[in-house]
Amino acid sequence: MKNSLVSALLLSGLSLLTSSVLFSQLAFDTSITQNRKNVIRYNPTPGMVVGLESTVFGYERVLAPHQSVSVNIGRLMFRQFVDLRLDRFDIYTNRKSGGISIAADYRRYFKKRNRGFAPDGLYWGPFITYYTYRHQIGATYKDPVDLTSSDVLLKTKLTAYHLGVQLGYQFVVAKRLTFDLILLGPSWGKYQADFDIEGNLDINEESELYQAVSDLIVDRLPGLGSLIKNRSASASGFFSTNTIGMRYLFQIGFLF
Repeated sequence: MKNSLVSALLLSGLSLLTSSVLFSQLAFDTSITQNRKNVIRYNPTPGMVVGLESTVFGYERVLAPHQSVSVNIGRLMFRQFVDLRLDRFDIYTNRKSGGISIAADYRRYFKKRNRGFAPDGLYWGPFITYYTYRHQIGATYKDPVDLTSSDVLLKTKLTAYHLGVQLGYQFVVAKRLTFDLILLGPSWGKYQADFDIEGNLDINEESELYQAVSDLIVDRLPGLGSLIKNRSASASGFFSTNTIGMRYLFQIGFLF
């Protein structure tokens, strides 16, 4: 779904840019943006990508005729952060999760390219994003042989920082409604993850259950492989890596 969303955003952006070229010579009321310096907006992109319960809002403030700054902040709720699919082993889980997203950028609107003033038209500028997400899984395992119960608690905290440069286009429609589309936003980022495993899930390393838990955790959360070896005691760990990313989003706003 993520790839299809990216393709849809890029195609929409190209269509909008093409339309703007065709109609760039039409009369344009510059007073629409000249006298209105603020935009409040809603960003539905996280809801489409990670989960419908994610909610992100933003604010943009015009500093000069062709310059502005903006900030976005909101809640992240992943549809299914980790699903170990352990029901077949009589392991019953409960989950708690939630996170926040913060982003800020500086926008330089192209003076010669655009018909009006900021925040309308084609723009570019640097941006920074910060994400943090906490996830907790509590599990109870009932051994079918001796009928004993074991408990385990997996806590995860993920943090990500990204610095980059973006290219976007914002349309002002009917004097008040805005559509903001970031078409291209390459970035350098750093991911960090803290893991903590507690409990007394005492199972044999050769068993099917152990292999299933091991494979699924390592597949979804790199860095946990060394932790689950110490399965009957508390364990903790840290995982960090650098990466190249891409920012893309679509926002709907109100100009005032």
